[in-house]
Amino acid sequence: MTEIDPLAIVQINATVITGLLILLTITNLVKRIEGFWMPKAVSGAVIPFVMSSVLALLDYITIGNAVGDFALISIGSMIVGFIVLGFMIIKISSVKLWKDK
Repeated sequence: MTEIDPLAIVQINATVITGLLILLTITNLVKRIEGFWMPKAVSGAVIPFVMSSVLALLDYITIGNAVGDFALISIGSMIVGFIVLGFMIIKISSVKLWKDK
């Protein structure tokens, strides 16, 4: 298996979190429909990426120590985050959420 740099994982997560925070700033254009609330969905999608970054930094700090393979768990958390993000995008695109002005 190819070794993945933990700092590259942190950079990917930072990019995704930045995009999600931009999405959160435009949620004032979105209204609540069918119990789906955008700020909660966006914050729920940010959590796996934050966990992934923390685990990648732990892997970077503990290089050479037999503590555990934090990078593998970090990548798994990132995959979960992308799955949550995919479901959130499907939900946004399937319902008319934009306010009528």
